[in-house]
Amino acid sequence: MNDFPMAGPGVDIIQLITLCTLFMMLTAACYTELKENRIPNWITIPGLLVGLLGGYLPGGLPLGSAVLGFLAAFFFLFIFYMFGGMGGGDVKLMAAVGALQGYPVVMTTLVYTAFIGGAMAIWVLICNRNFWHGFIQSVAMLFRLHKPKSEQTEVAEAKMGTVPYGIAIIAGALLTTYFTL
Repeated sequence: MNDFPMAGPGVDIIQLITLCTLFMMLTAACYTELKENRIPNWITIPGLLVGLLGGYLPGGLPLGSAVLGFLAAFFFLFIFYMFGGMGGGDVKLMAAVGALQGYPVVMTTLVYTAFIGGAMAIWVLICNRNFWHGFIQSVAMLFRLHKPKSEQTEVAEAKMGTVPYGIAIIAGALLTTYFTL
């Protein structure tokens, strides 16, 4: 049995709109993440609104599921944002995915995203020959709250390489959707 609320032969128009919104949002986010290294609000806010408003319409994802999906996704990544581990666009993208997929489906997306993002981070560190330095920086990040970045920190991060975490979110959301439809 499929866990995804949009599964089954009788997919209704609200579910189709929600699914199309998810794919359009992920496509636009992928483009801007790769081109500009950011995910703007004009991509995430409409996805969030469609996810939450769909809960009010017959045949849509239940509102409680959309709200819980939004909250779970937002707060999980917000913790990493507070430590400086990711940008606000990544947090908002994951929150919008949570609203569109609902709870508990978004939890699977979070797991896929974490594994993909971790693999991407290790790959970047190995390619830049900074694996141990990056590992030590990651451990040190756990012991301090997010602080404004200095020029010295930005130069060190540029040498170490950054991970476009939006790509991991996109891949995780697509994998979850594929395996649950």
